[in-house]
Formats: sequence, C-alpha cells, structure tokens
Amino acid sequence: MKNKSFLPLLGFEWRKNFLSPWMLVFLALLLVANGWKLQWEYRKEIGQFAPYQELYNQFYDRWKGPITTEKVQELMTIYGPLKEKADSLSLRSIPGSGTYTDTESMDYHFFHFNFAEEMEYDYLYHNEALEITEKSWNLTSFYDGIGAAYPSAESRAFTRIFQGRSIPDFADTRYIEVLLNHDYSAMLVLLLCLFGLCTMFVTERESEMYMLQRTSKLGGRATVAAKFLSSVQYVVLVCILFFGEDFLVLQLLSGHWEALSSPLYAIQLFEAGPLGMTIGQFILWSGCMKTLGVLGCGCLVLLLSCLMRRVLTAFVTGLGGILALVVLQELCRTRVGLKWFNPMELVMVREISFDTAFVNVLGLPVQLYVFVLAGVLLTMAALVLLILHFHPGRRERR
Repeated sequence: MKNKSFLPLLGFEWRKNFLSPWMLVFLALLLVANGWKLQWEYRKEIGQFAPYQELYNQFYDRWKGPITTEKVQELMTIYGPLKEKADSLSLRSIPGSGTYTDTESMDYHFFHFNFAEEMEYDYLYHNEALEITEKSWNLTSFYDGIGAAYPSAESRAFTRIFQGRSIPDFADTRYIEVLLNHDYSAMLVLLLCLFGLCTMFVTERESEMYMLQRTSKLGGRATVAAKFLSSVQYVVLVCILFFGEDFLVLQLLSGHWEALSSPLYAIQLFEAGPLGMTIGQFILWSGCMKTLGVLGCGCLVLLLSCLMRRVLTAFVTGLGGILALVVLQELCRTRVGLKWFNPMELVMVREISFDTAFVNVLGLPVQLYVFVLAGVLLTMAALVLLILHFHPGRRERR
C-alpha cells in the first residue's frame, strides 16, 4: 500500500517541477544548441584538413590498427622527403605543386599532423613509460635506503602505474579529444539542474503548503523522499541526454570506432595520467563521475531551496553557489585540500586525470581523483543531512 501511495506522489513531483511545457521546450533547445556546438568544435579540430577528409580516410584505412614496420616504412616513403624539405625551408606553396593536396606545403602538414606525429608518439610511448618506471624504481630503492617511508611508497605507486604501458595500435583520436575538452554540455546540464531544482522546496514555503506537511507524521517523510528521488532521477536523466549526445554526435561525425579500444594514454593529453583504462571505458567512467558531480551541485541547490523564502531568491543564490564552486576550482588548482569538498572537480573530472598526483593521507599515497571522489561523497552526505534538517515540512505543528 505504501508503494501504491508513493508512486503517485513521485509522479506529482515530476509533473510539478520537470514536465511543464516551458521546461521541455527549454530542454529541447539546449540539446539542439549542444549538438550544434559539438559539430562546430569538431569542424574546428579537423580545421584546414576538412577538404581532404576523403584522402584522410584512404590513408587511415591503410595505416590504422597495429603499428608495423611495413606501415611505418610506407608512411616515411611519403613523409620523409617532405620532412627534409621542411627542415631546409624549401617546401613549395604554389597551387598545383602538391602530390596529394593542392600544395607541397599542405602535403607536409597533412601527413605530419594527421599521421606522422601521432604514430611516432604511439610507437615511442613504451620507451617513455619504461624510462619512468626505471626512474621511479631507482627512487624507491633510494628512499628505502634512507628510511623515507612516504616518498618510497609514492615512487612504488608510480612504478605500478607506468609498468608495462604501451600503445600497440594507431587510431583516430581527434574526435575523442574534442569530446574530452567539451565543457559546454556540462554548463547546460548545471543550468537545467538549477532551473529544475531551485523550486523544489521553496515553493512549499512560498505557498505555505509546508504547514500541511507539518501536520503529517514526522513531517511528511514520503513527500521529502519523493522530492529527493525525483530530483536524482531528473539529474541523472539530463546527464544521460547531454553526455550521451556528446559521444553519439562526435562518433557519427568521425565514423571511426577503433579509438575506443585504445588505452587512454594514447591521447597525449593523458600521457602522464594515472588511469590505465581504455578510451571507451574512460568515456563511461567520466560520464559517471560528471553525473556524480552534478548531483553534488544539485544537493547544494536543494539546500538553498530549503533555506530561502522566495523562488527568485533560491534561483539567484543557487546560481551564485554554482559560480562560487567554479571560481573555487579555478583558484585552487594547487590547493589540494580545497578540492576535497568541491563537486565541480568531478564535473571537470579530466582536470584531475591529466597527471599522476598523490595526496598524503595518514602516510599513504592516495591518488588525487580517489581523494576528491571520497571528499565529494562525504560532502554530498553532509548536504543531504542538512536538507533533512532544514526542509520546510520537518517540524510538527505545535
């Protein structure tokens, strides 16, 4: 019976807060804007090579996959002479001088930026990882010799992370780089969550409906549970729509799936990062982390909705709270302690995934992203407890 009475209450909260016509229209417009922005960023990434996309696909189909001696030799047969001319500043820029593109200069840039540079990075990464492993292992032996426990543990952790790393396959990661640097969708998600959640509790106070809640047993626990559950469902749904759109639009524009099975450090931005998962796994993992971060920001908005007396005030303070978290994230790049309770660090999760960094927690080296994740979870728990304490219908009528 409780479940039967709770579901209509949950549906009522959805209809009241999230299913109004203007909210659905606003959601649709933002999805369209995000899709347009993704296309613009992808076109900008491929830039001057956009007219040669068919040419790119021809060579990519020949050289993608395992990096072999034959493929490298074939590339160098074309690229080597161009590189020599570039070094001697003798490349011609006269239209019609190119073998594959319009000019010889464009030939050089086409093969350099699309193939040679990336393939060289993939091929040599194993040596770089091996060098880091050897240095960290030597540091471990040194710190063990002088009795420095924490530096020794940190160096040992570096060894575990970089040991055995290699990039055996060449794959097109251009669209993945656009995806990982696309923050526009996160901004739109936060905006939608602010609009959807800021009215959740304050309307009860503004309309004085909270007095009815106070007449129910323990302040209407079912009502508060419905508000919480509908808020979580709304945030998760919005995140799935926008973060899913990010991936699908760019994947369709590229048409190449091979990069998803490459290790994350195949993208140069993450060459020194701590994560050994594949690019596809990271996209899924980062989507979950971003959603968790947005939920943390949503908890802050819900708390302010409990404390304010007018919808406009709740919206303004909620907007101010989110902007404060953004500013705090920018100001505290080197202040690790302040990252601990800021959910915006998870919304911008790539920022704590670029480099392998550790935090000293009781003498143990804890990876930065793990440290931030634990702190945000504790912060969210504290915010939920404050919401349960301050929501308008908590106190019983005297």
